[in-house]
Amino acid sequence: LNHKWLVIGVTFIFFLFGLIHVTYRIPTYSTSTLLNIGDSNNASSNLSAIFRQFGGQNFWGDNSTSARQSEIIQSSNVLAPVAKELHLDIVAHPYYFPFIGQKMADKYNRSEKNDGPAKPFLWFSSYSWGGDHISIAEFHTSKIWQNNPFELIYKGNDTYDLYDAKENLILKGHTGKTESVNLDRYKFLTLKISHISANPGTRFAIRKLDEKSAAENVGGPLKVEETEQRTNLLTLSYAGKNPTQIATILNAIAEAAVKNDAERQSANAAKVLSFLRKQIPEVQKKLTAAETKLNNYRSKTGNLSLSANTELLMSQLGDYDGRIAKLKLELAQLAEKLTPNNPELKQAKNTLQELIGQKSELQQSMRALPKSDQIAVGFMREAELQNKVYQNLSQQIQQYEILKAGTIGSLEIINTAPIPYAPIGKPSKLILALSIILGLFLSIAFIFIR
Repeated sequence: LNHKWLVIGVTFIFFLFGLIHVTYRIPTYSTSTLLNIGDSNNASSNLSAIFRQFGGQNFWGDNSTSARQSEIIQSSNVLAPVAKELHLDIVAHPYYFPFIGQKMADKYNRSEKNDGPAKPFLWFSSYSWGGDHISIAEFHTSKIWQNNPFELIYKGNDTYDLYDAKENLILKGHTGKTESVNLDRYKFLTLKISHISANPGTRFAIRKLDEKSAAENVGGPLKVEETEQRTNLLTLSYAGKNPTQIATILNAIAEAAVKNDAERQSANAAKVLSFLRKQIPEVQKKLTAAETKLNNYRSKTGNLSLSANTELLMSQLGDYDGRIAKLKLELAQLAEKLTPNNPELKQAKNTLQELIGQKSELQQSMRALPKSDQIAVGFMREAELQNKVYQNLSQQIQQYEILKAGTIGSLEIINTAPIPYAPIGKPSKLILALSIILGLFLSIAFIFIR
């Protein structure tokens, strides 16, 4: 009790700091959207087995998974076009007074009095105190000047001066006009500022980012997470100071991800078509050869018909060929998704071995047929097999021509990102309560320690 005024004073100081922080803190907002990963790549798994049968390369790779799609969404292939479309490769902001300037400017921007630039505080007219805005319509620089900071000083009456990082004056310009600077073959830029709202003397920092830096700048606040239920749903969330801007950016990222996925599918379809078309001449050659052998045999021997038993055995063999081919395709799909020791994969392999064994028994029965029937069946089966392969390839070509012409990717936007109105972070009352508790604890701890 003898030090009650110390306790009260320290607690009040902490409460005062907490109150200032709550009053002038810059709120952060967050919004999110939901993407669904469809099954449009199932056809690619079927085709992978066909490629392996012909010794071709699998252009499609593994099926799309949530982890793979997450990496793609956060890659520069998706983020760089968004940065370019929304002009996020141009960074421009006014200079703020250290520590408190940005918080005071943000408070002014969110107030009802924001109808123009705020009056400078005392003689610090080169800093922004709220309401300052610069709109850059065009900004291109040489590579050596990319990512380098430039300082722009607004002179009033729609005029400005531009300085490089070494404070050398490189341009005197007017808003609304395209200004160009060409110092040498390595240093040149083009700048068009459509509008400046600021007090004369206010300084702005501007930069032109390269593609990689722009993508990293856009992707910094982006989070991509798979839903807990693992239902092939991805949640994209984005945080920032401007609620309207973060909703616009996140929706643009979602649309770019869907477009990128569709373009990749179309490009893969084009590769598949190229591969299949290369196989057609070889398959046609084999089909023609098989039909020629069958026709020559029939012309030479006059054996144009088969016994009922032979036709039945041939039909059964054709049925087994189809079932085995189908099961091999299914095995190829399972092998891409499952480990070698997976029970489902082992069962499929055992079923395949059983079918092969049953087919071998039928082939043994075929050996008991007359020699002429065996030869005829061999030629007929070869011709039928090559005809099926040819028809299958022709159908695949037609399907992938349609797929290439109107590709629908595996990604689908479930809902667009809304504009958030409630900021995230600790509530003001909690911060004030923590400030009081911290002041009490530190002041009492100091008294006891002393």
